[in-house]
Amino acid sequence: MFPNYQIFGFENEGIEYLIGGKRIDILLEKTNGDLLAVELKSGIANFKVFGQVSMYLGLLMEKFPEREIKGCINAGKIDDSLKNASRITKLVELMTYTMKLELTTE
Repeated sequence: MFPNYQIFGFENEGIEYLIGGKRIDILLEKTNGDLLAVELKSGIANFKVFGQVSMYLGLLMEKFPEREIKGCINAGKIDDSLKNASRITKLVELMTYTMKLELTTE
């Protein structure tokens, strides 16, 4: 999903990364040190998720002031309220996913 990034830290430290008493779903890192906080939502994501990710970015900027910090919200569907909220910055990217489940009998 993010080919230029790897999971932050050692031994998958970036999965449910704890910062400021909060958990970032996935924290990724580029080889140059840039960080990407990924928030995963099942179903529809609305404007409240933007506030959540913004808080994560602020916490990361405080902890890692020398690094470039960005965020990504990945959901099944993006609500119009979230699209409107995210227009104010280029720091938060919105993505949607689709899943296909195929069952077979043997």
